[in-house]
Amino acid sequence: GWEEAGHPIPPGSTTIEITLHPEGDKTRVRLVHSGLPDDAVDDHGRGWAFYLERLAVRVTGGDPGPDRGSEGEA
Repeated sequence: GWEEAGHPIPPGSTTIEITLHPEGDKTRVRLVHSGLPDDAVDDHGRGWAFYLERLAVRVTGGDPGPDRGSEGEA
């Protein structure tokens, strides 16, 4: 789970499904995070977008740099 003041999400209360789809010489990653409370969907969407972008940089041989979090925090 993700514990944040005012937005507790207990362990085991959500499901993350990741599927890989071949597309020519590339692979499309599809991530579905279900079971989130409505007020947590936008924040988690931004967080997943941030980390999936970092993953894309890494798998193409790049260095995404230090992880400062999806909000740019150190």
